[in-house]
Amino acid sequence: VEIGTATVTGTSWSFTDQLLADGSYTYTAVVRNNVGVEGAASGDYTITLDTQAPTASSSIIISYTDNVAPQEGEFASGSVTNDTSPSLNIIVTGSLAIGEVVAVYRDGVKIGYADLIGGDQYQFTDSALKDGRSYDYTTRVEDAAGNLGAQSDVFTVIIDTTAPNVLRIDSVIDDVEFITGELSPGDYTNDRHPTVNGSGAEAHALIILKDTNGQ
Repeated sequence: VEIGTATVTGTSWSFTDQLLADGSYTYTAVVRNNVGVEGAASGDYTITLDTQAPTASSSIIISYTDNVAPQEGEFASGSVTNDTSPSLNIIVTGSLAIGEVVAVYRDGVKIGYADLIGGDQYQFTDSALKDGRSYDYTTRVEDAAGNLGAQSDVFTVIIDTTAPNVLRIDSVIDDVEFITGELSPGDYTNDRHPTVNGSGAEAHALIILKDTNGQ
């Protein structure tokens, strides 16, 4: 079916089509002279128009895998890791159609596609994440034409590779009479519940006290 004539510039030419319905279209081009004689047709050039977003599948990031000691395993959104290359674990609901993939976004920017590891489970390993940063991930199914399915919920990973501060013990307080107040190192006390005060902690740190005498 003849659909129009191309604009010629030098030896190059172009034509902008107006496609109305999704489907496959095969183009050929020929030269026609002033008396209506046509030359040999070009080879076929087929494209498929697809303007519909994927609807059969949705995706969700269920956890990430930390492979760096001391805390290895799978962890939920919002947790802190020292693994700068965590692996996102993704579940897809429904079956992906031919040409559909699971696209992964970090902070709103597409960074790649998840790999199928079995069944409805996919995985994507990010890399070179920076200490002290928080990263928000989302996923969505993408078809061969670049149409996008629904966006998943945000999944947050926090990177912390900095060793904790060295703490200071500033004082030990005796609250039991007859001698009360701040104790000096080496002092005796009759207080079974002395209060240990210190400084140098990071925000939200978990402080663990140890008795080096083993008592």
